Amino acid sequence: MGPPAAPSLDPQAHNVAEGEPASPSRQGQGPNRKPYLGGYRHKKTGVIYLHAATQTTTAMEKRAMLCGPRFHRDVQTIFTRHRFSQSTSENGTQMNRADLFKSTENDYVIHPKLYKTAAERHHEIVQAVIVLQCFFRKIKAIRRVRHIRTLREEKIRADELARQRHLELTERQRRKEIQRRVRPRALKDFALLYSGLENWRSQEAKKIQSSDLSVEDKQQKLAELLNQEATLIQQIETLKVEAQEEAHEKATNRWIDKMAGSKKWPLSKGGHVLVDTPTTLRARELRDLYYTLVNTPNSVDARLHILLQVKNAVKEHDCTLSQDLIQLINREGDLLCRGRDGDCLDGLRQRISFLFLQFISVPEFNPEAALTANLSSQAKLAAQKSSQAQFVYVCKSCNKYLPSTSFHLSTTSDNVGVCHACVEQKNAGSKRQCTDEYVRMLAAIRLSEAALTQTSVPGHLPPTIDADAILAAAAGHGGTTVSPTKELACVLVSHYMTEDDVAHLVEVVWNGHSAVSGNRAMHQLVLVRWDPAAPLAPWNAILLTADEAHTHATVDRAKLYSREFVTKVQARLAMTRKKWARLAALEEKLNGEPHARYGLQAKDVAALRSQIGLVDEPTEVGEVRVVSKSSVAV
Repeated sequence: MGPPAAPSLDPQAHNVAEGEPASPSRQGQGPNRKPYLGGYRHKKTGVIYLHAATQTTTAMEKRAMLCGPRFHRDVQTIFTRHRFSQSTSENGTQMNRADLFKSTENDYVIHPKLYKTAAERHHEIVQAVIVLQCFFRKIKAIRRVRHIRTLREEKIRADELARQRHLELTERQRRKEIQRRVRPRALKDFALLYSGLENWRSQEAKKIQSSDLSVEDKQQKLAELLNQEATLIQQIETLKVEAQEEAHEKATNRWIDKMAGSKKWPLSKGGHVLVDTPTTLRARELRDLYYTLVNTPNSVDARLHILLQVKNAVKEHDCTLSQDLIQLINREGDLLCRGRDGDCLDGLRQRISFLFLQFISVPEFNPEAALTANLSSQAKLAAQKSSQAQFVYVCKSCNKYLPSTSFHLSTTSDNVGVCHACVEQKNAGSKRQCTDEYVRMLAAIRLSEAALTQTSVPGHLPPTIDADAILAAAAGHGGTTVSPTKELACVLVSHYMTEDDVAHLVEVVWNGHSAVSGNRAMHQLVLVRWDPAAPLAPWNAILLTADEAHTHATVDRAKLYSREFVTKVQARLAMTRKKWARLAALEEKLNGEPHARYGLQAKDVAALRSQIGLVDEPTEVGEVRVVSKSSVAV
């Protein structure tokens, strides 16, 4: 068919070029604007499909529209292309003839290339694949080396950070130790000073005894050493008095600040709000007066102004305390007006500050003091009630009746002995031992055991008792109750060890040095498990350095130690187990039987008491209290 013409004007006709059928057309219709271009009819449905034509206007229509001549095409679907059928290169074959001259100047011989079989072609492909694999493996190796290099750099940085952190911690610890010796404040600081003094005295005494001096010269040197020791002890006692005064001053300031602080009231919607009441405002006013009275200004006028304010605040209440305070204030004012130096008035000013502090503590003058006094009295009453629930023992040194928390309850002693105060006083006078390293070792033991066993101190044991229920029962101290209805956790002896136990293990069992290298630096030594599968106990502990402990935990014991070394260690651990025999028996009893984890039955408790030599006392129904035969409970 020819090029398509314009479609019929029938509104039901559709564009065939767009793939849409046209509606049926009837032959009786009027002429169209475009000529009929033909079509076809569906045999089954009778629908006639007409060929479509463009909507381009004709030349007559353009002239009617006064349009100039314009290039156009009647039908938009016509595409003209110019193609050549001639090839780009002409070839032919001409044979030689008698009447034809053919030049052979540019002729050349074409030789066939090497023929390749399928096996040779496969071999070439395999070789090419091998080359590709080489380059791929090279890239993978480069990436792996780059990754390993990155890991190595990160490890180097981590090691450097760890080294710097270790140096910082070491420097901080060194400064702390120097500060503890230069400015002691706690009891452990003074124990450290006494320990250092004793070490110095023993070293100097050994030097004098080992010298070649005569007996008279040695006695003179020892007398001089004794005088130096007495002087140093006097200086330490002076520092102790200063520390006590500073601690008392800090406690007083905390108490005054607590009275002057705002009340914290809870809100119904959650949170708290700070409220100032008349009593807190009064306490705050007295606190400001006390601080300005204690911090003496340099000028006389400022001091007289402060004394006048204190006098006005005190004279509102007529009593003996206020009259004494006003009399002292008038005396200081008179002396200042006479031109006396402020350094001569230190005693008088201390008396004024002390009397004004007493004035603040009286509830009639400071109502907030009554509230804090009530709270403190309630706390003391609660402490008394809790101490009444505990056992009371008599100290063999000071003959005072004290609760069980005031005594050193060791795991190997048969009686309570002396109280903490007497032990510290005896240590400062004779032994002068510092237990800081033993405390550090004990804390490291408890932390490591808690991490290895994923447990903590059993919750059924009262936290106020130093040696808890099982330890007290094994050591013969008594002092707690165990309910058979509560579930008992796995008994970890390390939770019940004290500083005395650690000191005995370090100094007596292992002679104060590492079992492997003989290192005597206490800050580098730790107690670790001898058998990694069993929990740490006095009979399953070995003294090593930190590096040796790491190697001991990571390397097999059979490959690390010789047979002679293992035999010696096992012999010492056997001797240690005999010393803690009752505690070891109790641990085996509690951890060896399955029912012990779910509670102690009466028959089991009776058998256990008879096995370790304990007797019981009658208590409330459902509880068993274990007490030693040698205890002196009152």
